[in-house]
This record gives sequence, structure tokens and C-alpha cells, in this order.
Amino acid sequence: MLGVIGVKLLADHYRLISCPYPLEYREAHTPATTHLMLKGGDPYELAQQPWYTNVYGVAFNYICYPVVMVFGEGYPVYRAIVGFFIWCCCITLYLLLQRLKVPRLESTAATLIFYASLLYFVTPMVRPDSFGLFLFMVSLFYPVISGYGWRSLVVSMVCCIVAFYAKPYFLLASAFLAAYMFLFVSKKQGLIYGCGFALLLLISVLVVDQRFETYFSNAFFIYTNYRIDKFDYMIRQLSAYVKHSPGLIGLMMMGGYAGWRSFKGGSWKLNLKNPEAPAIASAIPLSAFVAVCIFLLFVYRLGQHQGAWLTYLFQLMSPFLLLATLPAVFRASIRYKRSLVMALLMINLGINAFAYLNHTGEVRYSEESWKLLKTLTEPANQVLNTPVIAMDLLQENKRVFDTGNSEYFQYGGERNGIWSSFLSPHPEIQDRWMEARREVNQMIEQQKFDLIVLGRGPRYLTDEAFYSRYYTLLVTIPIRMPHATMREEIQRFDVGVWEPKGKERPKTERNAIYQKLYNAYPDNFFVNYYLGFQLFEVEKDYRNAAFFLENAVAIDPSPPILSSALGAIYFNHLQDYNNALRHFSRAYQMNPQDKSARTNLGYTYRKLGDEKHARELLGE
Repeated sequence: MLGVIGVKLLADHYRLISCPYPLEYREAHTPATTHLMLKGGDPYELAQQPWYTNVYGVAFNYICYPVVMVFGEGYPVYRAIVGFFIWCCCITLYLLLQRLKVPRLESTAATLIFYASLLYFVTPMVRPDSFGLFLFMVSLFYPVISGYGWRSLVVSMVCCIVAFYAKPYFLLASAFLAAYMFLFVSKKQGLIYGCGFALLLLISVLVVDQRFETYFSNAFFIYTNYRIDKFDYMIRQLSAYVKHSPGLIGLMMMGGYAGWRSFKGGSWKLNLKNPEAPAIASAIPLSAFVAVCIFLLFVYRLGQHQGAWLTYLFQLMSPFLLLATLPAVFRASIRYKRSLVMALLMINLGINAFAYLNHTGEVRYSEESWKLLKTLTEPANQVLNTPVIAMDLLQENKRVFDTGNSEYFQYGGERNGIWSSFLSPHPEIQDRWMEARREVNQMIEQQKFDLIVLGRGPRYLTDEAFYSRYYTLLVTIPIRMPHATMREEIQRFDVGVWEPKGKERPKTERNAIYQKLYNAYPDNFFVNYYLGFQLFEVEKDYRNAAFFLENAVAIDPSPPILSSALGAIYFNHLQDYNNALRHFSRAYQMNPQDKSARTNLGYTYRKLGDEKHARELLGE
């Protein structure tokens, strides 16, 4: 059974790696940094902002640099690098479990749970998460394996610093290890490690700050200034994690009981006198200590961040729970423990491998949409772009205006809270932000973009209400990203393609685009929805507009705007009052308080000669 699930996970991972299209909205932003480095540019130069804003760090880009220089810059190459570090994390967990004398079968099942966890949501995408997590694990456990020798502690410090420049929160490994050593190994060693690490970190910060102009504004202060935290969001994540991790919760209870029996009667008295001795005589395992620290930090801050869903729990909590509970259970005298442990592991593995990874087979669902976008953008020299096509533009050596996190650049200049005590704000960040916005809007006014390809609605540099004065909507192409699922909601982006007014392509070409999109996705609600409104509002082709909107209603009749639009088409343009009555009636039933719905229905009854209902609705 474990072999079957392992093969299933490898197949899932292969599908994710090999997909040539972005798996989530911002996936191009890490490759964009590497791309600029390959061209000899500085991705943190103020002049390159906000186009190349990177909110993570630069360490992973240096890892990618030689690989993509040889194999090219496609998404599969980057995801293969990410996958390599996912496997490194899994191998590390397996070896640690073996060292802690967990049987091979249970170690394998636990490793597969971790593997499935790292394939969920954004971790297998082009991000530094798996690289930083591997360094995080090495920096914590290499000193333990080496008996806290000074060489191992120096290696730990270096790994922590590199991890910090992958993603800042991986710096926590140094704090966890220093605190653990102080409490349970040696106060002197813990203090020396903590102070030594702080000194090395300070030196590295000074060097990086001198080397990269906007590095810390982008990779650190954006996080401290732009907070989207909600306590109830953390509660929902914990609830979902508990609900879908019954095996881990069961193991935690067993491990907690075994640990309590093991340490019952131990001395927890503080010893602050002898610097060579630990502060507490009775030690707990490092993995248990780290798991508790991660839980507290998750509740305090990490879990409240609305940009991630279960990511921190799967990356950080799951492996340390496994490392803490399994050895404790196997050390304890519990009847039928192997059967119980294996049952709990298999329950959790089944949920992780199947319930959470149920969309990997759909990652190419929007392939025809991607091809259509490519066909439209490839001939254009200058494109105001959405991040979902940034990689295509980079590969074609075209200028990019949004690589995924560009919109957050504006928040990096302030130094708030404790940082304001010894750091000055950087007003040049906001100045550059305003300059970039002016540049883009002037280019729109002068129609310097051959195409505008942006998500529908307000965007960070400009707004649809503004650029619609100078550009005509050609088509809206819905893009589904099935693996980027937050909670139960699959990511979908509605990409609008706009042409300069006065330079629109012929109607026959436009109709061919609409037909191609419909032929690819005849049963897709959003394809029919947007094609219907395109033909209704832009093309004034009312009969075909009615065709697409009727399809949309057949798929999902719930949006009132569909019934209202169809009623208007049949009433005003096709003079088909029976169909107008059908749709206006539905719109009124869905929202009887809407005066316009009531009025539309009243006038339709009048057209059909039903004065009684007309007067009732019109209040005459």
C-alpha cells in the first residue's frame, strides 16, 4: 500500500513539475529575479522597481542561477529545483526517524505524509520554501547529531543565515536552537551560539544592505508594514488542520502520554548558577520543543497571515510533530502500539495524498486558454502585463511591468514600530512608486502598449475605468489554476486583453477568437459569461450574446445579473417578450426588493398585454 501511495505522489509531483504554465498567480516573480541576474542586472536596484520586486530573498535565486543557465528558464526547470529540495527535506526526516529508532515501515509512512504535505498548495511551485525548509532542518538537527560540537554550531549558523536570505521566517531556527541549548544543554553554549549568530547576521545584513539597494525594503519591511492578519483566519486554519489530520492528532495524544510517563518525576528546577549546566535538568526532545514554539508562533502571527492556507502547518508543524511523537511512542510500553501507529499514519496519509492532492490531474485544464493568450501576446512588442504571462514576456526578452509582487513595493519604505527607533524611513521608495505609476499611465494615454493584458477590475498600477478610455476590450479569458486552492476555492483569474482604440483587429478575427475559446470550453460558466457580455456590451451582437448568456444560465442560474442582461437583450433588442418575461421573472424572484427588476417585469407584462400584473408591479 505504501508503495502504491508513493507512486501516486511521485506521479502528482511529476504533473506539477512538468506543467509549462504557471500554477499560481505570482509564480513568475522568483524566476524574474533570476532572469535579471542572468542578464547582468541588479534585481534590487531602485530603477528596477517595482517591476522586479522580490519579497522573499535572493539566496534561492543564486541556487537556480547555474541550473537555469544550462537548462533554460521554463517553469519545469525551476520546479525541478524546488522538487529536489522537497526530496532533501523528506530524506532528512526519514534519516532522523531512523536515527531515533523508529521502525522502517513507520518511518516510510511518516515520510510519505511529509512528502504529500509539501506537495500541497504553493510549496511545490517556484518559491524558496523547500530550500529554506531544508536549511531550517539541517541547522536544527546537525548540532544534535554532532553532540553540539563547535564545528556543527558554526555550520548551523551559516545554514540559518542562508535560510534567512531564502525566506526571513526560517531565521527562527537559530532562536529555537539557542533557546533549547540554554534550557536543556548548556547555558554557556546557548549564549555563545546566540551571540555568535547575532554577530554573523549583523555582518551579513550590513554587507547585503550595501550590495542591494532595496533588499530589506522588499524582503523584510514589506512584511512588517503590510499586514493582512486576522485572528479568526488562524482559528479556521487550526480547525482545518485538526479536522484533516486525525492520524497526527492521535499520534500527538499517544506521544504526549508516553512523554508524560517518561518525564514524570523529573526535576524541572531552574539552575542559573553553573554556566556549563543547562537551565533545566530534565530535557525534552528538540523536536518537541520546536513543535511547541512553532505552535505558539503560529497562533501569535504566522497563522493570522491571510496569504497562506495551511502552508506553515504543513511545512513546519507536521514534520516536528512526527519527529516528536513517533520516537516517544516507540520508546513507551503501549500494547499493540505498532498496529495503532500504523493505522493512524495510514489514515493521515490517505487524507494528505488524496483529499488534499485531488486537483493535480487538472493543472493543464486551461491549456487552450494559455495557448490563446500566447497567440495574442507573442506578436506584440510592448504589453502591460498580468503576472500570469510574465514568464512568456521574459523568455521573449520583452519588458515586464508586473512579475507577481510588484504591487507590494509601495509598502517597503516605512520603518515602523521598534525599527523607527534606530532606522530612518526611505521616502525614495514611495517616490519611485509614484514615478512608476505616472510612467505607466502616460504610456496608456499615448497608446504605447500594443496590448494591455490584465486581470479584470482595478489593478495596482492603473484601473480598468482609466485605460478603457484608450483601449477596447478584445476578449476576457478565464484561467483556472486548480492546484492553487485556498480552503475549497480554486484560483481563477479573468484575464482581459485590450487593444488600442482605432487599431482594433477586424470583426472576423475577433469572432474567430471567440469561437476558438468557446470550442475549447463550451461548458465553462465563465467562458460563456464573458463571451456573452463581450458580444452584448462591446460587439453589440445581441443574438449571439443571448446564446452565450443562456449557456451560462444553464450552467449556473444563480447570478441575478445574467437574468437581467438576458431580459434586456430580449426586450430591447430582439423584441422577444416571452423570453424577456422568463428572465425578468427570475431576476425579480431572486431580488424582489430591486426596483429595476420590478419595473422591468412590469413593462414586460404590459408588452404582452397583461395590464393587471403590469399595474401591480409598476404601482399604477
